[in-house]
Amino acid sequence: MNSKNIIIGVLFLTTVAGGIYGWTQHRQNTALNDQVATLTKDLKNATRPAQRRPARPAAEDTTTTQPAPDDTALARTGTDARAAQRAQWESFRQSPKGSQLMAAQQRDMLDRRYSTLFKTLNLTPDQLAKFKDLLVERQNAARDVMNVAREQGLDFRNSNDRSEIQQLVQQAQADVDTSIATAIGQDKYAQFQNYDQTAPQRIVVNQIAQSLSYTSNPLTPEQNDQLVALLAQNAPPNDTAGRQSTPITDDIINAAQSFLTPDQVDALRQQQSRQGNRQQLMQMWQQRRRQQQ
Repeated sequence: MNSKNIIIGVLFLTTVAGGIYGWTQHRQNTALNDQVATLTKDLKNATRPAQRRPARPAAEDTTTTQPAPDDTALARTGTDARAAQRAQWESFRQSPKGSQLMAAQQRDMLDRRYSTLFKTLNLTPDQLAKFKDLLVERQNAARDVMNVAREQGLDFRNSNDRSEIQQLVQQAQADVDTSIATAIGQDKYAQFQNYDQTAPQRIVVNQIAQSLSYTSNPLTPEQNDQLVALLAQNAPPNDTAGRQSTPITDDIINAAQSFLTPDQVDALRQQQSRQGNRQQLMQMWQQRRRQQQ
């Protein structure tokens, strides 16, 4: 495989393997702006008067009517192209060079996602290396299940298939979790589980912490942990796609006043307002799409 293909593979890997954490954070940071731009454009188009081109005289119309494209054929072509792309990617991923590059990329993502946890656990160098290897193996187990499920015709968008896929992922990761507990100890494994399960809440708290980082009242590590725990305790159940939302309610703001300063509470309220704006925009967009159907 030449260097150009390797570079392409790495770029594709960056997109695909960014995954659970990086993608989620980027989505939350950019979704509102994208939706505003799209909705504004649609509203302008809806209010702009239609412009008609003048009809050409019949004698001048010498064009030949072409058959409309076959939607089924177009869809099949797109599906075949995606399948071919996945096959090319899997071939690269399983090659010696591809495996090496992918492992390096995954370990880099681990440092960005779990750096705070690594510091808290205070593992020995050997334990930390083993822990990282097992985390990569855990991620690969989930991806391999998804690949097999796709080959078997399972569709994550289907609720029944999604439930089956999630169960298979949990089974595939169970053995790896046992190995992690053995490598770092049961107490530290419990810390890892809590850190992983509160990822959505930590994303929200990190956004609040960033807005306070250049003020005279930044969040302390203790306040950060307290706010994450408070959001996790009041988090609603996951939606049907397995996603977890982290709404900031008035009850949460009232409870946070016991350990946050007034300026920090104001930052929490501002984050609540941003969530409300985003939710309102999504509702407007969905309503507009329904009207156009």
